[in-house]
Amino acid sequence: IFSSGIDKYDTQSVTFWSLKSSINILSNYKTMFEVNAIHLFLPDNTSPFSSNSEKVFIPTVSDNDIIEILNKRMGVYAEPIKKEFELINKWSGGNPRQAIRLLTHYQSARKNKALDKTGRLANAIKRTTDDLFAYSSKPAFELIRTILKDKKIETTLLNLPGDKESALQSLYGNWIFITRGSTNGAWPAIVNPLVKPFFENEESIM
Repeated sequence: IFSSGIDKYDTQSVTFWSLKSSINILSNYKTMFEVNAIHLFLPDNTSPFSSNSEKVFIPTVSDNDIIEILNKRMGVYAEPIKKEFELINKWSGGNPRQAIRLLTHYQSARKNKALDKTGRLANAIKRTTDDLFAYSSKPAFELIRTILKDKKIETTLLNLPGDKESALQSLYGNWIFITRGSTNGAWPAIVNPLVKPFFENEESIM
């Protein structure tokens, strides 16, 4: 059984908890669950996923892989905008879904003849940011500053009572991307390039 879409539910939401009984039933069979990374950090006593299940973590992908995805997405229409793939990749943060959304908005902006390449990219960035973060709660700057500085997120930050540093919510909302598997209790991580401008004023103050 392939069970997708669970990644859409915040682990602290009522909806997710109402799904637990169904997930528990499916877990008794050979089932593959598609979930957000934060589901991996749930304590075993609260997680609906069997502690015996194999957990395969899929991190952000390489620059070359993102560009290859964009190439395949465009197919025979890729040639006129291939030079822009590098810029789209830069703003994707290695997240394929974000890269595709940026590409879609970039393509739409090309219809506006008044915009040059810089204007089309700026339009795509703004529209993608609005899509993903218009109604998202901004995490604490202390958390963002730590990840910008250390390039990692400690596992201990993900299990604080009440999630005081907003780490879990930041991962769920894609403010932060995990780039590789954990090493000694820390997960290599970056701040999503799209949201870095939200913290520029705080960073200059600090």
